[in-house]
Amino acid sequence: IPTLRFLGLDGANLGREGVLLLSDALKQMDLTTLKLRENNIGDDAVETLLSVDNCRQLKSLSLHRNGIGKRGFDSITQFLRRDGTMLQRLYIADNKPMDEDCAKNFVDLLPKESEL
Repeated sequence: IPTLRFLGLDGANLGREGVLLLSDALKQMDLTTLKLRENNIGDDAVETLLSVDNCRQLKSLSLHRNGIGKRGFDSITQFLRRDGTMLQRLYIADNKPMDEDCAKNFVDLLPKESEL
């Protein structure tokens, strides 16, 4: 399915194992939008998902309500720092509380002229 650009799997209850399978499939796709809201994927699956090279082409990524914690947030900030990452929209609301270090990492990635 290399021509697929949008994949919406909100509420599909993929869990960690489902996202691991999806990560393998993403190697063959050139998605620009991936919606994974409410799938209970957790930190390990976020790390695996964002390690796929083709994910750098994503322009929009939705990870609302997935039980993501510090390790997952760290994986997201590492992903955003990678060369060639094209992400413009990131939705991470309603996960585990973000500690001060995680929040600082996200703020540091914002362009200097941005406002929150």
